[in-house]
Amino acid sequence: MPKVPEPVHSGQRARASDRNQQISYARQMQLIVVWPLRLIGGSSNLKLVYDGPVEFWAAITEKGSGGTAGQFGWVEVTPRANGTWTNLKRHGDLAVYPAWEVNHAETADVGDVVWMRIGPGTKEPRFQLEKCGPGDGGGGGGGEEPTGGRTGSPMGFFMGS
Repeated sequence: MPKVPEPVHSGQRARASDRNQQISYARQMQLIVVWPLRLIGGSSNLKLVYDGPVEFWAAITEKGSGGTAGQFGWVEVTPRANGTWTNLKRHGDLAVYPAWEVNHAETADVGDVVWMRIGPGTKEPRFQLEKCGPGDGGGGGGGEEPTGGRTGSPMGFFMGS
């Protein structure tokens, strides 16, 4: 184990040798990090960050056509106790940060609520068209049984990807 350098106290003048000794000590430390965590930054400014997939409910807000066919605008939502949804901050539109259906299906409708995933590799929002129901959290639409705003496991197809 490397010798721990003396700390520089408030009001004390830091010397370059003090800083170099601290950097040298930090480099000698053995820290093992496994996915989905990752260390980023330089030798003296390391940050531990989460680098795994991010998953959440999202409402479809717009549907692409022509040159943007297959793309969807969306906003992150959270269910409320009364069966409706509340919009959150994370979002994308057809021009910036659009979402895609994983099977390239274009049948999602504005107001549909889907389980969205942003993967660690592409950073693109994706969903599978097993929609939860209209934006009000009611029935499943398209002749499906009402779901009350949720389906069984939202993880579904994401488990192996």
